[in-house]
Amino acid sequence: MASLLLSRVLPARSLVAPRPACATGFLLLCGIAAGCTASASEVEPPPDQLFYPTGMAVAPGDAYLFVANANSILQYSSGSISVVDLSLVDAVVQGWSTAQTIPANCSQDTDHLETLQCDETQFLNVGAGARIGNFATDIAVQDRGNGQLRLIVPTRGDPSISWVDWDGSELSCNDMATTSFALCDDAHRLVYVQNDPNLSLLPQEPFN
Repeated sequence: MASLLLSRVLPARSLVAPRPACATGFLLLCGIAAGCTASASEVEPPPDQLFYPTGMAVAPGDAYLFVANANSILQYSSGSISVVDLSLVDAVVQGWSTAQTIPANCSQDTDHLETLQCDETQFLNVGAGARIGNFATDIAVQDRGNGQLRLIVPTRGDPSISWVDWDGSELSCNDMATTSFALCDDAHRLVYVQNDPNLSLLPQEPFN
């Protein structure tokens, strides 16, 4: 039920983040200076926004919602998985449905007065996400017990299938990473059928 209500709560922010003025100026300078390239941090996807979400799955117990951001127009260097705290969503929904309470960063939809629109950032566990390939299509959740989960995410950009582990508070798919929101490494990506390079590559639509 929480995920259904969430669809009415989250879509306030445009899924394409506005380009800041400094970034626009940077691109203009790049047009003048040959060989100018953006740094990795400048093209990294935002950890506090949803952008072209294509798949989602709820954790057992309904505490969290995992959302696959597909980066469908290749605005960033990769896609990502965001973690939504459904207890925060439920609190806002409860106040809105019982007392028409409109919290900060939320507004009533002018066309659909029964709907509350909110900035998604307030519901995201910003430090808990992970970065994946482009054009993710879906998320499957494997319950490994004791609060440990594994997310299975097919992506069309490679194509490949990534697996991302959840320890109860954070996603991880890069054993060498020293910071959060790291890009999945090759050890967490299935590229060949049965993981055997002597067999064929995965099909262009790995969801199949």
